[in-house]
Amino acid sequence: MGVRLTTPTTKKKKKTTATTTPTTPTPTTTPTKTTPTTTAPITAVGAALPRTVVVLGVVSLLTDASSEMILPLLPMLLLGPLGGSTIMLGLVDGVADAVAATLKLVAGRLSDGRPKRPFVLLGYGLSTAVRPLIGLAMSPWHVVVVRAGDRVGKGIRSAPRDALLSLSVDDKNATRAFGFHRAMDHAGAVVGPLLATAVLAAGLDVRTAIQLAWIPGLAAVVVLLVFLREAPTVVAPTATATTTTTATTATTTTTLSPVLRRRLVIMGLFSLGAVADTFLLVRAHELGLSAPLLPVVWVVLHLAKILAASRGSRLAIHGEVPVAIAWFVVAAGFATAAIPSVLTFWVAVVIIGLGHGGREPFEKALVRHLAPVEVVGRAFGAYHLTTGLVALPSGLLVGWLWSEHGPGGPTALLLAAAVVLVAATMLLTGSQPTHAAPRRKP
Repeated sequence: MGVRLTTPTTKKKKKTTATTTPTTPTPTTTPTKTTPTTTAPITAVGAALPRTVVVLGVVSLLTDASSEMILPLLPMLLLGPLGGSTIMLGLVDGVADAVAATLKLVAGRLSDGRPKRPFVLLGYGLSTAVRPLIGLAMSPWHVVVVRAGDRVGKGIRSAPRDALLSLSVDDKNATRAFGFHRAMDHAGAVVGPLLATAVLAAGLDVRTAIQLAWIPGLAAVVVLLVFLREAPTVVAPTATATTTTTATTATTTTTLSPVLRRRLVIMGLFSLGAVADTFLLVRAHELGLSAPLLPVVWVVLHLAKILAASRGSRLAIHGEVPVAIAWFVVAAGFATAAIPSVLTFWVAVVIIGLGHGGREPFEKALVRHLAPVEVVGRAFGAYHLTTGLVALPSGLLVGWLWSEHGPGGPTALLLAAAVVLVAATMLLTGSQPTHAAPRRKP
């Protein structure tokens, strides 16, 4: 389908050049550059996803299974044998996310114009090597350091990986590709706690369960090495514009648009109010759920995320509206979780999972839509930086409110709901019709 659309246009240009271009000296270079610089195949909506998307989805499933074998057990280890506090728990998540966010911007910038596969391999490999060391921690600070090391790997891989996903599909299938990837990621978050529960049920302790997390992580690295391939596509900046000047093109290909920057600021405000999922486990424990049920909370949360990511991304909507709707759902979940009831807590877990699972593909598709291909890695790096850097103050604030106004942290949850509501309202009221970056025109 893509060949049928592009070939006639280039031939027409060659035949009409003599009659339409006497006033401009450069049009003869445009037809020769346009065809080879198409960055994503034009595929029908609902068609099979490209191999790159599928491979990265499988890798994400295995990696998240490894990570989520550890994460639901982290509050038990940190608040139990290691003698940590909820403030320290917030610090663990905040430092880890801040480190990852900073590196995502750097890696995104470095990957623009370069092969992205080496960044992806290095990032996944580093996380796999470092992550199980949490099982050897003897103090809360050891957990902070190891989690930060794990997130260094995440910081190296995330923006180049998202750029690779973005370049593998066209606009019509972008949300579906990101939705598939997030659904596979959340599927790993279901498998991981189940594996951890099976290990604990077999009579092994928490530390052993954490150390066994290297097995699915290693499998992810093997899949990457064997199956991930990257087409050596280089996009010439001059190919995307036929009527703009050289100066305008240079600006387009080296900076992010003001519209995208404004959207990123609002996304950062949302992230400031988004309570880390680990605090839901603390909330569950304080409401009386036993330790064996904590992994079940994690499974239910991510099953809801899978449902929203896989089904919501197939809807024929895009832009700010679906993102804002998902944020409203997250706010409703936080408010529901503040109610001191086990039954309403389970409802809140489902609502929060649906909101988070729905927002992620639409956020990334919006970033892709507004980012020129030449800086797509930088755009995703800025997205991860903006949403990740605020995780540190957010985690510390939530942890402090939790300890000062506990048990259950209803104050923290209600404040988080209020911040998310403000962000969603700003996104809706400040939104204008968003036009795709110039690169979308073949």
